Amino acid sequence: MTDILEVALNAREGRTLTGSVTALNAHHTKFSRRPEFGVQLIIDAWDRPDAATGPLAPATEAEFRRLFELFMGRKVRVDADGFLVDEPGVKAEERHRRELSGSFGSDEDGPFVSLKPDPDGFRRHTKGMVMAFELAKTGRGSADFTLKVTSERYLAHLENPVTFRTTFTGLLP
Repeated sequence: MTDILEVALNAREGRTLTGSVTALNAHHTKFSRRPEFGVQLIIDAWDRPDAATGPLAPATEAEFRRLFELFMGRKVRVDADGFLVDEPGVKAEERHRRELSGSFGSDEDGPFVSLKPDPDGFRRHTKGMVMAFELAKTGRGSADFTLKVTSERYLAHLENPVTFRTTFTGLLP
């Protein structure tokens, strides 16, 4: 995917994270003010080995993996012929007919098909994480933000300032 934004995150201070976003494309000048955007940024930073600067507790990592599944769609493992690895003899398209997104691929764990994202589930989960998300435009194509979360554990991986590029814009699928 093509990166849309450059993100600069400052080191966290307790339950608060500040930073800025800058559009890499001159046509992208609007930024989401929804709390989901703040959550997208912190889980994206966690998912990047070059961005996360501290460890997360295993329970928080599991929660972030679940958020990715809600946002991107869950990966279901299949064999080379499209049969479910967890249910031999059952085709993914039969078991998950209404849930399949049409996306498939392969990663270090083998081939997979993707299920449809759950934007409502992502939004509901975000409500329990975010106390406040404020965004203020600082110019055409740039904005500063402040994210306050309900628990410091959501920001534990952001011990130092970091900059990265992302495709996340705050919009949900």
